[in-house]
Amino acid sequence: MSNIDLSRLITVQAKTAEQEATVLALRKSDCRTQILAVISSTAQLNLAAAAASGILNLEQMASYRTALGWIAAMREACTTGNWPPVPADIVTLAKQF
Repeated sequence: MSNIDLSRLITVQAKTAEQEATVLALRKSDCRTQILAVISSTAQLNLAAAAASGILNLEQMASYRTALGWIAAMREACTTGNWPPVPADIVTLAKQF
């Protein structure tokens, strides 16, 4: 009789999946940190409200759309960790809000 519990055996596939999940979780955390370093939560909320109410001028609205695109690209990059550069107009806009 063996004392080995085979039900607790970890396969290579399970170990690989666990490692990939850990890497993805770290990248998502890094993504969030990088986004918030550029556009704080408060600035994001204020910009969303300003855009929804129509008080952004054309230049600000264009920058806001760029910011939304950059945030989406950052989230997509979580799978690779190849972060897109921050467009300069986003930083300027975020400072206003």
